[in-house]
Amino acid sequence: MGPRIEVWPEGLSEQEGKVRAQAAIEIPGQERFVLWFDVAQAHAGLLAETCDPFPLALLFTAMSRGEAMHVHGKVSPSLLRNLGELSRVWHSWTPKRCAPVDLSADAEARPPWAGEPRGTVMGFSGGADSSFTAWRHRAGQAGPRTRKIDAALMVHGFDIPLERESEFERAVAKARAMLDSISLPLLTMATNVRALRQRWTHSWAVSLVACLALFQRAYSTILVADEFTPDWTGPSPCGPQVEKLMSCDAFEVVSDGSPFERVDKLRELAQWPEAMRHLRVCYEAEPRDRNCGKCGKCIRTILCFRAAGVPLPECFERDITTRDILGRRRLREESVYLYRQLLAVARKREPHAAWVRALGYVVLRGRLRFAWRAARERVRDLLKRAVAPFRPKRPPARDSDEP
Repeated sequence: MGPRIEVWPEGLSEQEGKVRAQAAIEIPGQERFVLWFDVAQAHAGLLAETCDPFPLALLFTAMSRGEAMHVHGKVSPSLLRNLGELSRVWHSWTPKRCAPVDLSADAEARPPWAGEPRGTVMGFSGGADSSFTAWRHRAGQAGPRTRKIDAALMVHGFDIPLERESEFERAVAKARAMLDSISLPLLTMATNVRALRQRWTHSWAVSLVACLALFQRAYSTILVADEFTPDWTGPSPCGPQVEKLMSCDAFEVVSDGSPFERVDKLRELAQWPEAMRHLRVCYEAEPRDRNCGKCGKCIRTILCFRAAGVPLPECFERDITTRDILGRRRLREESVYLYRQLLAVARKREPHAAWVRALGYVVLRGRLRFAWRAARERVRDLLKRAVAPFRPKRPPARDSDEP
């Protein structure tokens, strides 16, 4: 048996008015690490004594290292199977970053509450996607897919670092002002899962499900807001392709919002006055409880409102200029994809506007960059194949008589 990640759950404990679920993590070649989730004492009755959150939270660590994972506790058997399959899906998407992994546990058992009708909980950051999910379901605008959401969870340690407690409290106050207006209770949690230093653009959804899985005694459905529409062909942290693979007998993960482009979502959110005052999309502002109006997420969100014909919302302190748009360089592939969607809508509304022409240039520059990268990789692959027949072959290794 090769090296593997060992997970030693330590159950629930009470400390300083909070309930903590934690596990000691042994990663080969690294110091022992304690992974924890803190929930307010007032919500203790919603928590389950379960080990399910830990393999979820550690999945990308195992995949990036190509090592098996073993949990010294009781885990839902369907979760272990599904996460193993999820690792194979991620390997097909990003073979250089993610390897398929084997997961096991001391005991595999279906929890006693599995199969019982329970409520629905969603993750809430105060951003565009999760706000759209909360708004359309509470307003009954999701048609036959409408769900009665019983609570929303906001996590400290995701976009706002743990040491910035006052900033998180102010962000919670804004989120609570939004959700109180639609009578949706807000739960909070703190976790150090980002100390694992996983690629956040890939791991955020499974990390969120790990947090929400702690509440499986009270909720059987986990609603996660998706940011990509079905035509996205890249890796999908959340969506119809992977939602079942983050689920198990104890809870079902349901992605929401994928049929809607960002402009459509923000056009709907413009009907929610509290969202226009308190929406928070920025991960780079100082302090972190506001929108800087300069980063990529702020610029894209402001442009989406503009393309939807919505005036600059109160939650943004400044509008953006053409120079701000042209300054968007070295975009990630998913950003180019989202900007292309935005550009298509903007060209229909204001085809000759300077900001639309600037956006078209940014999209073209991004597409050319990725086309050049793909062509370079293709040429490199062809060269490797061309010289392969001329490389000297290594002699086969000798069998040893030693035991």
